[in-house]
Amino acid sequence: MRRLYSSFLCLCLLLISCSVLTPTTTPPPGPDPLSTPWEDRSIFKPGLVASEQSVLDELDAASIYHIEFKIADDLYHLTGT
Repeated sequence: MRRLYSSFLCLCLLLISCSVLTPTTTPPPGPDPLSTPWEDRSIFKPGLVASEQSVLDELDAASIYHIEFKIADDLYHLTGT
């Protein structure tokens, strides 16, 4: 009886967790990198320590790449630009 109760409880918890924990997509906080002008490097400042944030002003000729990719539902195929 105790084993049956344990199995039933585990099954219930598994089913509840599968139905409740559905993944959701949320946009990243901050400005949209793909709508930011190419020459604007201000979106990178929050990722730098305060002592190095002034370096961005000195990088006028630095390359900037906008990369967009999609992962297929099978998690195996990847497409991007």
